[in-house]
Amino acid sequence: MIAVFLVLALTLVLQALLAVFPVLFHVSNPYLLLGPIGVVAGVVCLETFEAMWGIVVAGIVLDILTTNSSGAALLATSLTGAIALLTCALLGKPHWPMLIGLLLGVSWLDRIILSYFDQLSWASLMIGPLLDCFFGILVFYCLPKSIIKID
Repeated sequence: MIAVFLVLALTLVLQALLAVFPVLFHVSNPYLLLGPIGVVAGVVCLETFEAMWGIVVAGIVLDILTTNSSGAALLATSLTGAIALLTCALLGKPHWPMLIGLLLGVSWLDRIILSYFDQLSWASLMIGPLLDCFFGILVFYCLPKSIIKID
C-alpha cells in the first residue's frame, strides 16, 4: 500500500506540472491524465489480484474527481489495466523498455477510449502519450528500488 500512496503522491505533483500544458492536452479535467500512470504503477508494483482491484478503484476515484457520471475513467482504466496485466503476464518481469512501452501503450489506449466521451484533439492523441511516458518515467525513477523491482 505504501507503493500506491507514493505513486499517487508523485503523480499528483507531476500533474501540477502538467497543468501548465492545457492547450496541448485538450482535456476538460487534468485528473484524467492520472489514469495511465496509475494503471502502469498498479501493474508493475502490485501483485495481480491487488492490481486488478487497485485499477478499478483508481477508475472510480478518477470518475469522482472529474465528476464524470458516464464512468469513462472506470472503463478506460479497467480495459487498459486488463491489457497491461495480460501483457506483463506474457512478457515476464518488468524492465525499463517494457515500462516505457506500457506507459506509451496504456496512455494511447486510455486517450482513445476517453476520446469517445470527451473531445480530444489529434495532437492530444499523438503528443500526449509521449508526455505521459516522460512524466511516468520520472515517477518510476523517483520511486525507491524496494517498491519497484525493474531490471
